Amino acid sequence: MEKINYSSYALRLHSFQNQIGFENLKSEFLEKLGKISADGIVIVGMGGSGAAARLIQGSCEVLRLPFDIHISKFPKISAHPFKRPFFIFVSFSGETKEVLEAYNSTKEPKAIVSGGGKLLALALQNKIPYVSYTTKELTARECLGYNYYSIIKVLSSLKGISPTLSLPSINTKSIENLGESIANKIKNKKTVLIYTEEPFLHIGYIWKIVLNETAKQNAFLGSFPEISHNEIEALQTNGKEVAIVWIGNSKNKIVQKKRTGIISVLKTKKIDSVIIPFSGKTEEEQMWKSVLLAHFTSLSLAKLKHVKPEETPFINQLKVKGAL
Repeated sequence: MEKINYSSYALRLHSFQNQIGFENLKSEFLEKLGKISADGIVIVGMGGSGAAARLIQGSCEVLRLPFDIHISKFPKISAHPFKRPFFIFVSFSGETKEVLEAYNSTKEPKAIVSGGGKLLALALQNKIPYVSYTTKELTARECLGYNYYSIIKVLSSLKGISPTLSLPSINTKSIENLGESIANKIKNKKTVLIYTEEPFLHIGYIWKIVLNETAKQNAFLGSFPEISHNEIEALQTNGKEVAIVWIGNSKNKIVQKKRTGIISVLKTKKIDSVIIPFSGKTEEEQMWKSVLLAHFTSLSLAKLKHVKPEETPFINQLKVKGAL
């Protein structure tokens, strides 16, 4: 059996604290943004790069951003309701075709967030405001902190924008141990269903994609209580092959009661549930702890399945074939 190095991936996760904040980010030309008054933000990004945009979008209220975030994942910018949009193009590699095409078809004002490649070269060549970081051995999904705070740095440069941040300090060792425990609970399941309330879908989405890419695990995301009106019915026929992971702890007592009732019924059908409440003093800390828990759970599951956590061979094959 091939020997796989899991320790280097774990070490990178343990160094995630380096991604929280602005210290390890490089930027230029942001002073150009000081007079721009936007009524909305359009962020263009795919895969792990686009996932950071989801976190920003889901954190608008916590960050106290005075506008909405629209995410576009097409070469042509998708329809948005803004009259004075500001565009941010995010690409970990700087080579993402959809992002490059969208950038080339969009007029200013705009900014770039990238770890290098053609996109960063365009920023330097045209003196477009940008924020960059050193990718080293990281994958795009491991750079959520860099991309998140890079976008925040751009937004902070716009006229009248001062996002509220707590910049938490996180103990990753306890999170790693919990991740191992969760992985052991879901290791024999063909499918993992991530269920969370609508306000936390941005965090649930990270769980889904990290399980997909790192652990090569079928994982899907659903919104509670909406799932109790449709897909829960299908679990009667294939529930034994499924694990349900419940993310977050509701502040709504009615929702809490409904979730408890559903978990109770699922138990009678021998369908496993894993409940993962948020922990942390601030919502920013809760978000990053859950994101890191998704990573450590997925890494532990990759070990149990003996798969390579960094590599995504099928996605790479699609890129070679021109399908991505």
